[in-house]
Amino acid sequence: MNNMNRKSLSLFSLAVGSIVAAASLTGCGNRSSGYVPQKPEDKPKVDLATIDRASLFPLKEGNEWTFESSVMARSPQGQTQTQPNEDVTLRVISVRDENGEKRAEIEVIRINAQTNQEITLENNDGQGRDRSGWMTNSEGVFQTAAGRQMTNYVPPLPALLFNVAEGDRQNFEGNGPRPDGSIGFYVGVYRTLGAQVADTLMGTFQAYVAEAYLYYTPEGTTPVRPGIPDGEAQLSNEPGLPEEPNTATTEEPSASPSSGDESAPMGEGETLNPGPEVPANQSVALTQMYFVPGTGLVRFRQMIRQPNGVIIEQILRLKDYKVN
Repeated sequence: MNNMNRKSLSLFSLAVGSIVAAASLTGCGNRSSGYVPQKPEDKPKVDLATIDRASLFPLKEGNEWTFESSVMARSPQGQTQTQPNEDVTLRVISVRDENGEKRAEIEVIRINAQTNQEITLENNDGQGRDRSGWMTNSEGVFQTAAGRQMTNYVPPLPALLFNVAEGDRQNFEGNGPRPDGSIGFYVGVYRTLGAQVADTLMGTFQAYVAEAYLYYTPEGTTPVRPGIPDGEAQLSNEPGLPEEPNTATTEEPSASPSSGDESAPMGEGETLNPGPEVPANQSVALTQMYFVPGTGLVRFRQMIRQPNGVIIEQILRLKDYKVN
C-alpha cells in the first residue's frame, strides 16, 4: 500500500498534521487501536440551562487533554489505509480575558504511539509544534486561528453554539485555513446534536455534542452549500451527502456508544444514498465534538471527502486530562 502523504488539518485543528491527504490508495488495511467500546453508564444528561457553560471547554493556562488518535482513509472502491496511532495532547499555553471573552492559545503535541517519539512539523522556520486559537463567550465555543503562524478564521468557526436548539441548524461562511492546507473561502452548516453519551478510553461521559459541515473549492470558485441530512451524519464517497442515516455504521453520533466491531474497516458494509448534488471539485468536511462540563473536549471526529472521492477519517478518544 502506498504511504499516505501528511498535510495539515486546518478545520478545527485539534491534531494538526495528523490527518492525511491521500491522492490514491492501493491494497487494504484494518483499523488498529487499543480502543474497546464501553457500555454507557446511567449518568445525568448535560443541561445547558443548569451548568456553567464556560466549563464545557475550560480555558486556563496549563490545562491539557491527551487523546488516542486513529486515522483511516477509504477509496471509492472500498480500499482502506490506516496511519499509525498517535497520542495527541492539547495544552493551553496562554489565556487572556478580553471584553467578556476568554481567548486561548493551544499547542498540539503529537507522539507516535509505537516509537514514543514526538512528531514535529516541518516548515520554512524549521521543526515545531502546531498551534490553534480558541475562544469562549456567552454565545459558545469557537476556533479563532490555526497553524504555527496562527492564521485567523474570519469570523471565528463555531464549535458549540449555546443558543442553537437541539437539532437546529445555522449557516456560516468565512475565510481562513482549510482542511487541504490552503487558506481561502468556505461555507458551512452548523447543527447542535444535544446531550449524548461519549465513549472514551477513560470510560463514558455525558457530553453535549455539535457538528459542522464545511464545503470548500479551489481558489476562484464558489462552493455549494447543499445543507445536511436529518438523522446520523455520514459522508459518502459519491458526490453529495446521504439523504438518510446509515444504520450499518459503527461510529457516532448515537445516543449510546457503539457496540460494533471497532476493528472493521471504515465503510465496510455501508449502503449510503447520495444526497444533494455537490460539484466534483468540491471538498466536504464533517466535524463532530463532544464537550463535558468541568472536563472539556473528550471526543473528536472529522471526516473529509476529497474531490478524488477519497474519504479520510480521524477520531480522537480521551485518554487523560488535567484541568485546573
